[in-house]
Amino acid sequence: MALEILAARSVDAIVTDERMPLMSGGALLRLVRARHPDTVRIMVTGEADIRTTSRAIQDGEVYRFLCKPVSSALMASTLRRRST
Repeated sequence: MALEILAARSVDAIVTDERMPLMSGGALLRLVRARHPDTVRIMVTGEADIRTTSRAIQDGEVYRFLCKPVSSALMASTLRRRST
């Protein structure tokens, strides 16, 4: 669904969890990087290990990798910092 939305309209940022039903967040962000390189990519996960973190940052060129729980204030400030 995220890829369909991105194909239909411009999106400034995408926030994804690593664990999703159809594909990992890392796989999604790699596709977003390739197809929509100007879209800011942020990953959120409750299971941060060094391998997942490294792959997300390298393969998806993730702007931020946030560990759950993420407060709404932290998410808002992360998005604001990137847009300025």
